[in-house]
Amino acid sequence: MITSSIRIRNLTRGDSGKYRCEVSAPRDNKNFHEIIITLTVLVAPSIPVCDIPSSAMSGSAVELKCRENEGNPASEYRWFKDGLPLDNPKSVNVTYKIDKTTGTLHFSTVTKQDSGEYYCEANNRIGKPQRCSAKKMQVEDLNWAGIISAVVIVGVLILLCGCGVCYAQRRGYFSGGKSSDKEGSHMSASQKENDFKHTKSFVI
Repeated sequence: MITSSIRIRNLTRGDSGKYRCEVSAPRDNKNFHEIIITLTVLVAPSIPVCDIPSSAMSGSAVELKCRENEGNPASEYRWFKDGLPLDNPKSVNVTYKIDKTTGTLHFSTVTKQDSGEYYCEANNRIGKPQRCSAKKMQVEDLNWAGIISAVVIVGVLILLCGCGVCYAQRRGYFSGGKSSDKEGSHMSASQKENDFKHTKSFVI
């Protein structure tokens, strides 16, 4: 009985695929039998990469992302806040939603209560679950008092500048150059007239 085998060392995920074993007699131009074997290499997840904003404005939409590409089969993701797991809420008052397949945690509108330390865990039942480092997200209220103060200050500055320009115009600070030009042109005309009279008397 003839047997045949193949041994793959240092197996990696790239070795997954379909392998075909064929028994034939090339000299007799005959194929006796063939078999196809599907090999799936199971790989534990790697440490996921998490995208967690450090700050957000209250009332805005925020999305936290988590992803790893080494695990096979593909990992599912779970989010934690302050060490406690977050699950897809059943209450309509909760404003976040978790996609376990893509690893996204989406807030339609964040509030100050959503501030905290977040991290994500990837798990595909092969090996130990892996998680990213926790990162704090701080939700801040919009500073309306600061915005109003800034608008008032800018308005006062514009008003003061306008009053200063009007005062300068009334005092004639912007007409000094024109007066000098008029005086210069008047003197030039008088000088030309005197030169003309002098030339005329000389000719006579």
